[in-house]
Amino acid sequence: MRGRLTDGRRGDAEILSNEVDLTAVRLQAPRLLCAARRVTRACIYLGLGVLAVLSVSIGGFLLVLARGPIGFDWLTPVIVKSLDELYAHRYDFGLGGVAFASTDHGPTLTAAGLTVKSDGRTIVAAPRAELSVDLSSLLLGRVKLRRLEMLDLELRLAVMPDGRVTISAGTAPQDALSLDSRAPAPLTPSAPTDQGDAADSAKLLARGGAALRLLTDLVTSPDSAIGAIDRVGVLHGRLVIDDRTLDRVIRYDDLTLSLDKGAGGMKFNLAATGATRRWGVVATAQGLPGGRRVFEANAQGFSLDEIALFGGLRNLPFDSDAPLSAQMHFALGQNDLVAEASGGITVGAGYFRLDEPDFEPVMIQSVSGAAHWDRKSRQFVISPIKIRTGALDMTIEGAVAPPAASVSVPPDAAPAEGDSWIGSLRLAKPSSVGPERAGQSPLTLERSSLRLHLSPIQKKLTIEQFELVGPEVNLTGSAAADWVDEPHIAFGLTSDNTQIQALVRLVSTHVAAPVRNWLIEHLPLGAIRHGEFKADFTRANIIAMRYEQPPPDAAIHAEADLVNVALLDLLPGLPPLRNLSMHLRQTGRTLTLDGASAVLDTPHERRLALSEGSFVIDDNMLKPAPATLDLRFAGNVEGVAEILALPSLAPYANLPLDPSQLKGQIDGRLRANIEIGD
Repeated sequence: MRGRLTDGRRGDAEILSNEVDLTAVRLQAPRLLCAARRVTRACIYLGLGVLAVLSVSIGGFLLVLARGPIGFDWLTPVIVKSLDELYAHRYDFGLGGVAFASTDHGPTLTAAGLTVKSDGRTIVAAPRAELSVDLSSLLLGRVKLRRLEMLDLELRLAVMPDGRVTISAGTAPQDALSLDSRAPAPLTPSAPTDQGDAADSAKLLARGGAALRLLTDLVTSPDSAIGAIDRVGVLHGRLVIDDRTLDRVIRYDDLTLSLDKGAGGMKFNLAATGATRRWGVVATAQGLPGGRRVFEANAQGFSLDEIALFGGLRNLPFDSDAPLSAQMHFALGQNDLVAEASGGITVGAGYFRLDEPDFEPVMIQSVSGAAHWDRKSRQFVISPIKIRTGALDMTIEGAVAPPAASVSVPPDAAPAEGDSWIGSLRLAKPSSVGPERAGQSPLTLERSSLRLHLSPIQKKLTIEQFELVGPEVNLTGSAAADWVDEPHIAFGLTSDNTQIQALVRLVSTHVAAPVRNWLIEHLPLGAIRHGEFKADFTRANIIAMRYEQPPPDAAIHAEADLVNVALLDLLPGLPPLRNLSMHLRQTGRTLTLDGASAVLDTPHERRLALSEGSFVIDDNMLKPAPATLDLRFAGNVEGVAEILALPSLAPYANLPLDPSQLKGQIDGRLRANIEIGD
């Protein structure tokens, strides 16, 4: 009994002890909470103090910065050393005073000048530069550039009188770099020419792919000097093109030139403001060598003059103020083969004019074209080319196959034997040609197609099959052109059941302009039942015809049967000839119309029938050209007298008696020697 009591007392004591411990903990908890609050409050105060100090420091820094740049000259040699390492000591860099300055896009590290030298020769001299560095590398005592932009830099391209092109970037004229430093090797009789050129032409597509492959590797490879910096470029610069061959200087303001590196690849941007508009080029490259690489480019707002300047083109035979834009997409697979290739061109509203005095300018509404590479068929698919002008609405599609890259072509090969670009074009849908003069209706073209071979090595272009078909026109033909020694063109056309006015309207306004205008004004009706036209022109012939001199007799041969022709104002005061039919023969210097028959109604409604007519010009080289007119006429005497009394015919024919004393019918012939032209 005593033991149990003792154990009970011990249990009670333990319970009392636990209660005392809990009480102590309860008494200490507020103290711990107060301590934690004090620590938290202290941390908050400390943080607010640090923040206040930072805010005051930053505010003070910005306040000082607002008054002017803050010098950091001690960074100058460090940045120069970083540039030297970045470009593997290939160039000598020089920096002016480095400072923090307030710019359009916030506080920026600036330099009072940047120079780049190569072999002791200054190649770049920018008045100002802006830089940014990697902060993590700066904490380690090193400077790693992330951005380098040159400001107010003047890029000057000069085309010298001898054709050389030089470029300078803020440097003196004597320090300009020549872009054509290598003189062309002289051609000797033993030097390989045609075969070497043929091999180069056959590999044109492969060379283009290799060039784009090199460019994509340059801007995407981590080992590239360009790939080692995030952004390099020119801001607020000027581009000056000094064309001394034409004694002309063109200036472009607000030049932007940049190359940006991002997570997705590289981006190139070039833009400037010209006299009429701002133009620009944006190109991107994505991927890494050994994998899929994509190159894309987009050019906007270029004028024909700018394209001619940048391309080194001179004396273009045409002119236009329409803006031009272009796009290109190019992709390489892992095996370095072309996986995708596409492109397009767009021409905006403007005029188009040939350098010909008789050419009537064409007002362009829009022109666009696109093409892509089809790997299976190994050809460029053109789909589509859309042409919209004030007088033309046309959509064209087709394909062009380049030469096989592995083919080596002998100099005497035929056009289709390996080195030729083979193409075909056709109308994608019916097209229309608008009226030129009042009263004309639109000319509908239902279908048209051609097949061609272009041999750059042999300098030949061949159109094997050509057709143009519509309700009023039916033409087929072929053509060949070469420029081996000088331009030479030969072609043949066959026409069946074609309206004369439709054919004339399809001919450009500057081609045989006096004849074209005469036909439009004097032959409102009539058709070519069947006709064949062949021509063979040299450069001298083309120049002579431009100045209205006829080509040699053998240069042209034409035969045609004309039916249902209406001929107006053949001679001053002469009534229209209706239902005129005749056979035409033409050479370079002669013209013969024979077998002519027609009906003529006099102003007093008397009808004459004309038959067995002929009109011959033996030599149109002479000015005026002598011509012979011979025809048979039949009708009543009053009608014949009325026609022969016209001032234009009176010197050549008259009735032997007073027509007022004559009645009845008359059948006779008219023969006259006349002169055509001035």
